[in-house]
Amino acid sequence: MIGASFQRVLAGAVAGDERCFALIWRDLQPALLRYLRMVVARGAADDVASETWLDVVQTLGRFRGDEQGFRAWVFTIARHRALDWQRRAIRQQALLLGTELLVPTQRRTTRRPRPWRPCRPRRR
Repeated sequence: MIGASFQRVLAGAVAGDERCFALIWRDLQPALLRYLRMVVARGAADDVASETWLDVVQTLGRFRGDEQGFRAWVFTIARHRALDWQRRAIRQQALLLGTELLVPTQRRTTRRPRPWRPCRPRRR
């Protein structure tokens, strides 16, 4: 938590001060990654966090509120980016399955060899 100086830090970040934005990022990034690792695949958490911060930077000037409201706002954006990621993952799986089903199968022209089985003793 940044504390009493949050409004000043936020105003600096909105104005383009990289140090102020870095302070906000360092404060929220560890918790954001922990959250995203629970809701998306572990390897995708960094990518979804990057998409989240990109949205935060693009819409930072529209935010109005205190520090807790800001944290909630960032995590709401992260939740939306995680849902987008999950939708993309499902779509990609469906596309992969769909193309496998559409590939024509070739008929076998030769017989498959029978699997090896131990011989039974002959009856006499």
